[in-house]
Amino acid sequence: MSQPSYTLYGGSKNRGLRVMWCLEELEQSYELIDLKLFEGEQRSEAFLKLNPAGKVPALIDHGARDEQGEPLVVTESCAILTYLAEKHSADERSLIPSASLERTRYHQWMAFGATELEPPAWVYAKQSFIYPEKRRVSEIKPTCAFELQRAVKQLSAALSDGRDFILGAQLSAADIFLAQTMMWAEEQGIELPLGPATDYLARLKERPALQRARSR
Repeated sequence: MSQPSYTLYGGSKNRGLRVMWCLEELEQSYELIDLKLFEGEQRSEAFLKLNPAGKVPALIDHGARDEQGEPLVVTESCAILTYLAEKHSADERSLIPSASLERTRYHQWMAFGATELEPPAWVYAKQSFIYPEKRRVSEIKPTCAFELQRAVKQLSAALSDGRDFILGAQLSAADIFLAQTMMWAEEQGIELPLGPATDYLARLKERPALQRARSR
């Protein structure tokens, strides 16, 4: 049996899902190593050699080499998504536009996801179940929900022209990032304001590639 193209550390219950979804959309083979985060497996000596930050996801590309000639390791989910989209940009299922202006819009929406949409969801999660109780400040959770809902309304405004995806007619890795972040917020019990963004999310949830990723 041939070696898969990639090894992914992460899983369907964390940010690894967005990378799994991307790999499924690109129809790439990958080995999944789902670390038990609440048991501290991400702090093992072996994993810290791959990602000293001790966080998932982390992707090993067995077909590329780093500065020392070792298999390339890419960390940070935004960077992994863009790396995969760029590497497979010539594929029929490309997840990043080739035109300069559209590529700029792609980076704009990835930055929006990373700076406006995800941070309140992440802080909400830390105050709900990630931090030990002695470090939680539950009073901040309504503010986190408000900030995330405000970002979703911005996304709805951008989608109000009836486009299928954030860049128009073509799915991109930015859609995967935005949709998975909203899904994560929903799973935490944050109510998303109804509108074009939640309609967009409902459509993306039906994608076969996402269903395959979730079943791993």
